[in-house]
Parts: sequence; C-alpha cells; structure tokens
Amino acid sequence: DFWATWCVPCVQALPILAEVAEAYRDQGVVFYAVNEEEDPETIRTFLQREGLNLRVALDPESRVGDLYGVDGIPQTVVIGKDGTVQVVHVGFAPELKERLGHELESLLAGVNLADSARMGVQDVERGDQEDLKEVWAAAGPFTMRNYRQRALARDRATLLDVYKRSGVRDDVWDEAAIDFIDTCLQIFNSMPGTPTMTELKEAGLSLVDLGCNDPLVLYGVGYAHDRLNRHRDGEKYLRAAVEGLQKSEYSKRQLALTASLFARYLEGWNRNDDAREFHQIAADAFLAAAQTTPGDWFEQRSLTNALFQQVKDHLPADIAESLTDRLTELESLDPCTLHTVLGKFHLRKGWDKRGGGFADTVTDDGWSTFQVHMEIARDHFEEAYRLDPTRPEAASEMIEIAMAGHARSGEDERFWFKRAVTAQIDWPVAYGTMRWALRPRWGGSYDAMYRFGLECMQSGRYDTDVPFQLIRALLDIAEDNEGSLDFWVTRDVQPLVNEVLTKLADRPEHTHRIVYYRTHAAGFAWATQRYEEASERIKAVAGSLDEDALAEMRLSGRRILDDVAIFTSPVAERVAEADEAFEWGRPALAIEGYAAALAETAAPDVVGPLRDRLVTATILRDFMSGEWVPLQFERGLPGWRVRGGIWHASVPEAINGGPNSTGLRLICQAPVGARFELRGRINMKNLHYLKSTNAAIYFRYRENRDRSDWQAFQIYNVEKRGWIGYRFWKVKGEYMPIEEVRNRLYEFHLKLWDTHATLRINGKPVFAGRVGKGDSWTPGSLFGLGGSYNGTRGYAVFDNLELRRLLEPPQALAELLQREQEWP
Repeated sequence: DFWATWCVPCVQALPILAEVAEAYRDQGVVFYAVNEEEDPETIRTFLQREGLNLRVALDPESRVGDLYGVDGIPQTVVIGKDGTVQVVHVGFAPELKERLGHELESLLAGVNLADSARMGVQDVERGDQEDLKEVWAAAGPFTMRNYRQRALARDRATLLDVYKRSGVRDDVWDEAAIDFIDTCLQIFNSMPGTPTMTELKEAGLSLVDLGCNDPLVLYGVGYAHDRLNRHRDGEKYLRAAVEGLQKSEYSKRQLALTASLFARYLEGWNRNDDAREFHQIAADAFLAAAQTTPGDWFEQRSLTNALFQQVKDHLPADIAESLTDRLTELESLDPCTLHTVLGKFHLRKGWDKRGGGFADTVTDDGWSTFQVHMEIARDHFEEAYRLDPTRPEAASEMIEIAMAGHARSGEDERFWFKRAVTAQIDWPVAYGTMRWALRPRWGGSYDAMYRFGLECMQSGRYDTDVPFQLIRALLDIAEDNEGSLDFWVTRDVQPLVNEVLTKLADRPEHTHRIVYYRTHAAGFAWATQRYEEASERIKAVAGSLDEDALAEMRLSGRRILDDVAIFTSPVAERVAEADEAFEWGRPALAIEGYAAALAETAAPDVVGPLRDRLVTATILRDFMSGEWVPLQFERGLPGWRVRGGIWHASVPEAINGGPNSTGLRLICQAPVGARFELRGRINMKNLHYLKSTNAAIYFRYRENRDRSDWQAFQIYNVEKRGWIGYRFWKVKGEYMPIEEVRNRLYEFHLKLWDTHATLRINGKPVFAGRVGKGDSWTPGSLFGLGGSYNGTRGYAVFDNLELRRLLEPPQALAELLQREQEWP
C-alpha cells in the first residue's frame, strides 16, 4: 500500500490492511506499507502514536510509486505469487476489508483476477447485443413524448376548459390567467421550451396583484415557490388553492395533487398533524378520481402512476392502507390498475417491515413478513401484466421483486425488464430499476452496468432517451464508487459518450435540450482530461452550461471553466506539475509552481483560478508547519468555495455571510484533515433575531463531485444553545447550553481529533467527546463557515479565525480515548 502520514484516507486504510494481511499470514500473504517521501523519524512517531506494527518500505523519491503508476494515495496493489499485478485499488472505501478478503480468497483458490478483469473489459467493449435486439424491434411506437402530449391534452380539457367555463374570471386578468394556466400545464407535463420557475412565479404574482384568486392560478404560484425553495412564501398560496379547489368544478385529481404537495410541504416543517389533514384530503380526492376516471388505456395508466406515488412515497402508511382498502371496493375501477396499485402497496409494506439496513440487521420476523408481502406484491403484478401486457408499470415493478429474490424460477430482473420495454421502449422506471439491480451491492458489477448502457446505446432509438442510458449508467458507476471517475478514464468512454450526445442533439425531438447534451459532453471531456475538447463544447454553448446537467453529473461549472481555461493556456504544464505536488502533500513546491505560472500569464480567466490554487496551497503549507495560521479573506475569496449564501469581506480578517435560498456555506479548500484546532469569533448581532437563525462551523467536510457531506457545530441566535454532530440532523435533547453571552458575540475554540472533539464557547467548555456521524458516511478533510437555514435573515460575521495542526489529542480527550481503547 502506497501511503503517507498526512493522508487521512491512508490513515483510515492502514489498520484494515494490516488486519486482513494478518488473517491470511499463514497462507503466505505479506503486507508492505510503502511510504512516499517522508523521513523515518516522522514515520516512526506516527506508527507509535497510532499503535501500528507494520513492515514499512521507504520510497523517498517516489521512484517505486512512479513504476506502479501511483497518481494518488492510498493506492493498494495486490500482487500474485508469480509477480503479476492482480488488483489495484485507488482511494479508501468503507468495504475495503470485505473486498480484499474476497480477492485474496479467489487468488488462493487459483483464480487469475487480472485475466478475469481483461476478459470482462473485452466483453463490455464487444457490447453483445443479441439479447435485446428482439426487444428493440418488438417495442411499440408509443413513447414518453406521446405520454406527455396525451397528458397535456387531457389537462387542457379538464382544467383549462373548466377555468374558461366556471373559473374565477375577470376581464382585468382573464387573458393573462389563461396563458398562465396553460404554461403551468406544460411545465407539469415536462413539455419543451417552458419558462423558468422564477418566470412562472413572477407571472403568477402579477395575477395575484391584479386580484386573481382562482385556485388553479394560486396552485401554480405555490408550486413555483415550492420549486424555488421559497416554502414559507408559498404556504398561503397552496393552502388557499386547496380550499378553493374543494369548492370548485376542477377535477378531483387536481385537488388530490394540490393537497398532497401541501401536505409534504407541512411535513418538511415538522407540522405532521396539519400534514395528516391534507394527506387525508388527497386520499379522498384520489378515491373520487378513481371512480370517475375513464376506462381509456392512457387514462388508466396515468391514474395508476399517480396512485403509485401516493401509496409508495407520499401518504402515511395507515392512510395509504385505508386508500387501497377502499380502492378494492370500487366496482368501476379497472382491474389492471387495481392490481398494479395493490402490488405497489405491498412492495412498500414489505420493505417497511424488513427495514432499510443490511441483511444481518434484519430480524427473523422482519424476514418472514417481508417474504409474505413480496409474494403478495408479485401475485398482484403478475395478474396486472396478464390483464394488459401493453402497460409497462407492472413489469417494471417486477424487476424489484426479482432483485429481492421473490420472482418465479427463471424470471430474473432482465426477464421482466424486457417485458417492460417491449410495452413501452423508453419507460424510465424500467431503466432506473434495472440500472440499480446491476450495482455491485445487488450482485452486479460496474462492467455489467456499462455493458447495459452500451446495449441501450446500440438500440439506435435516438428519437427517445434510450441511448442516453449509457450516460446514466456511467453517472451511476461514479456515484456508487464514492464519486471516483476512474472507470470513465480506464474504459476511455469519451468517444462513445460523444457519439450518443451528438446523435441525440441532432434529432429534432431534442432541439430544446442541445445545451443540456453539450454540457454533459463538456463534463465528460473535463473528467477525462480532454481540455481542448471540453473548451470546444463550452464555446458551442457560449460558456453557459446547463445547471440541470451539472447537477446530474454532480460537477461544478466553475471548476470545469477554471480548469479548461488553465489547461488550454501556455502555463498548463507548469500548473499540472504544481497540482501534482499539491496532491502529494508538498504545498511548498506547489506554491513555487503556481507563483511561476502567475508570473507568466495575465489572462484574467487563468489568473483567477491560479490565485485560488496559490492561496489554498499557502494555507496548507502554513498549517503543516504546526504554527497558528491566521485565516484571511481576499477579494474574490481565493482559497475558499461559496456553496451557499452571499459572502463579503471588507477587511482581510473578517467575512460577512448572509443566507439566501441556497443556504449558507463557505468552504476552505485546504485539506486539513481531522486533527486540527480552530478558534475565532462569530458575531450574530446582525442576524435577524428569529428562532431559526444560527451560525455554524463545518469540519470533516467532504465534497463528492460537488455533493457535500459534513460534521458541524452550530449556535442558535435566540436560544443561546448549540449543537454538535453529523450534518444538521439534531436529536432532541442533544443541545449544549451557552453562557456568558454579550451582544450576541461568541468566541469559540474547536479541537478535533478524528472522531472526537472538544469545544469551548466564550471561554466555557461546552463539549468533549465523540462526535456523532451518519451510518454510511465517509468523512472528508475540509472545514468551513456557515449555517443551516435559508431566506433573507441578515448576516453573521466570522472574524479573527486561526487554524493550527494538532500533533496529539487534546488533554480533555486523552483519558476518554484511552477508556475507549482508541488511544494506545
């Protein structure tokens, strides 16, 4: 294993590697910890402090690391008895112990893992299509485009026409209201070319200002507020919409959807008693809608999918059960719809009884009840499919039944997937569930996920989203692999990605998504370090990347633009060398490289990102010295990333942070790990004096392709109490009282040592102990400033911040660590 003492993931991995090697020592397994570029005394002190007894090999100039292609650490290499490299792991994964054990068992049994991997790649590259060729040929002409068009026509007939006949009308707003309602219906049905949520909100509010209080208009205004995360502002519109729809001639289906959205809004604010009232209104309205829905094939499918959402995700369990019981009593309800919805209800109930934990956490009663409901669900889905095999819903749900091991013998996930897409070639649920079934946790593999994406690409159905499943499969692989993009690089996926995205963009059906597709292409080019190609893609969209595409890829548009500017410039090679030095924990060398690059360029789009890198490396260099590092804020905030809110520094030693709809987060980009102390002051006198306002310090912050996770402590402005733990998920009673507060000024001193921390506020100790964490959380190495709320609530001031590396645990934790046997 290639490692260093400063590398947090390395420190996590070493004890596991040593444990696995010891377990197989009698069978000839030997473990070498190859240290990169550190002196023997540093290593010896580290091993003694951590209580590790390892066979360490020294690689002071990284020559061995270069021979093994080490680009990042930890890198773990498993070598066979014949000297062949069998497996390479880069980074630390929570399942490292289990994965290594399986690989060692296979090697000891005579399996050549290297040959197996090569064969797997060849199979994927061949993309054997025979299995699905018949499916692509047999699939009917009805697609999602047809589905949305039919739904829009239905809504116009049942909603827009009702407004024209009996809505709240007035010549002052009538024409604008008709346009607004029609726009809403297009948005609800995902039609191309619709306005943004901000534009929809503004159009709706202008109608309200004119005096329009038609419930459908009010629903559109509330919907826009909800989508923009302006929940409190949207409450009055949604509440009024439900009340108005109950008295109107609009469809019961619309009342049900509106009441359901409002109930979920209330749940988001922990107003569960109020939410139940509106969930019940939604359930009653859906029952009424089921009684009056025409027996038309499409209308029954649409009703089925609306009820699916309710019984699976939205309704409380008891209300969902009551609704399904009442549905069975309706003689007029289409039997295929009924069986599909009942199957979905029992699928939910089975998982609820089993619980969401790993298999070894499930009780015997949980397993038996799970099996009963899975088999009931299976019977309902099978009957629904028998009644109408032209509907994809039941067959799609059977994929999950097969995943759980309760399909009939010989009927695996792929068997039911083929049935689902024969019914409708681009039914999204079938593809999403199938991709999930192919993940390693369900017995699949990344190669299998990739192979499935290739099969979808080779369908040739560019009039649909089917070829785009290759992109979704690659995104799933990265997500499942802790955000790593290594698979994209090692498989050289970019040519295939470009082919899919180019052909989709060339189709007239997808004209409205050209920027979306080109943003994906730019993201993949950036991820595989094809910067010239990424630059061309960015130029094709005039530098305006699609936010939805970036969110799906979990990439930062700012990072892509910065890197493309740098690595297509004359200083690209120098910056690449400096980046490598920084990644290897040699910030002083990185600083030299960044400074030299800055001296060679005046291009604004290059100078900004270079300055950002230089400040980050400087913070890390000073931190590694063990001395106190005063944190300062320059114009443009180099060395920091804004992840939420509005930040402004008028003097170097202080920064103001004001929340907005994105929250409040400012993250330092220097990877300081989990052994440091941070002290400073938080001034909250300019925050609105509301119960919800607070300020926080993030630590062990982790960014996974622009998706964040963290631990934090926060201080509540009004209540004068704090909380420390994982994210901002508070358990009742776990609060820290804060004393000696004057003018809402809080001086803090945080000391962090791996999983433990001490915290003093205004000179008084308020916490010393283990910091809570999530069950499936991989900690990061960053820290930051912020809070856990949104909306305009004034601003907090963070000033006189100082950071220092900890070389030994705080005295207040030493005894506790020893008692827990975590400190040797």
